[in-house]
Amino acid sequence: MTKSLFSRSQAKFLAVLAIGLAAGWAVSASAEIPANPVNIIPAGLVNYQGTLLTSESLPYTNGIYDIDFRIYPESSGGLDKALWGAGYKVFVNNGVFGVMLGQSGGTALNDNPTQFQPNELWKALWFDERSPDNLNLFLGITVKQDQNRNPIATPAEAMPRQQFLSTPFAARAQQAMYARRASGDFDVGGTLTATNGIVGNSANFSGTVSATAISGTTISGTNFNGSGANLTGVAKLAGGNVFSGSQTFSNNITVRGNLSISTNLYAASGKENLRIVRGSIFCTNLDNPDLAQCHGGGWFISNPVIGRYLVTFHQPFSDVPTVTAIPWGVDRRNKVHVFDLTATGFTAETYNSSDNMAKLSFHFIAVGPR
Repeated sequence: MTKSLFSRSQAKFLAVLAIGLAAGWAVSASAEIPANPVNIIPAGLVNYQGTLLTSESLPYTNGIYDIDFRIYPESSGGLDKALWGAGYKVFVNNGVFGVMLGQSGGTALNDNPTQFQPNELWKALWFDERSPDNLNLFLGITVKQDQNRNPIATPAEAMPRQQFLSTPFAARAQQAMYARRASGDFDVGGTLTATNGIVGNSANFSGTVSATAISGTTISGTNFNGSGANLTGVAKLAGGNVFSGSQTFSNNITVRGNLSISTNLYAASGKENLRIVRGSIFCTNLDNPDLAQCHGGGWFISNPVIGRYLVTFHQPFSDVPTVTAIPWGVDRRNKVHVFDLTATGFTAETYNSSDNMAKLSFHFIAVGPR
């Protein structure tokens, strides 16, 4: 009686490993490829072919067998060390079988769960600089029936495991010469050189973006997010860019098109980080002083007595601001006196041509540190 390949007595096993991967893996799961590709297998799939023989070198009975496949970062060790795994129902003809690992139809190995699911084979093969051990990957195979398709009570994994060599790793090259599009996050750990510009469709940049790192080219349709996302050097902005958070611009920044600021814009070249609050106060209706007749914003006003106005800032300055005020109107003899300046507001008094306090309109500008 012949013995199964995976019974306690060792049997002979012959297998041929043929692996093909798509060149697009270097930029996630979607990429353009050069013209006239030859034998390209869809991204995330591995073509495996093998032969099942008994210890007497006889082929396994024709039929469908349950075979588990696992990928490990080491040549030996328990099943719990597997990065990826899937079970497939494989048709065997005269001992020969073929299976496309990573394709739909693979089932999760719940007895010993793996890090990646059956449809996530590419994640196990993709090089992660945080886990340099996956430069060495090994394929383990477990056939769960004997040569007559009878279930094996405790099937064992074939040994030794088969190591992935240069062919599959070349197909997932870290530098893809023809990769032109990334469908997910694109992480550049070093310098990004773009000789023909960077055009983003809701693309995001974080960290420091230097014009020398992008060859001083044009950036458009891109989001720059968070504090510390800086632009340095000579960068050209061609419209459609969105800047959020605390952005810092140094040296020469050229903007071609409209520049729209939705909140605050300040220049960091001076000694202080300043902001401006301005207002125009019309005194024809101060019974409702909440800006019904007042231009500007970021403050509110009260009128305790005729000719005296208390202006309070919604957001205080970090120190006492400088405030300038002038009367509204053509009578040059009217005047405004500003006093009691604090970081939270100031008091203004208006005087008519007779030098008496009167209910008059005036403008003001307050400039101070943020």
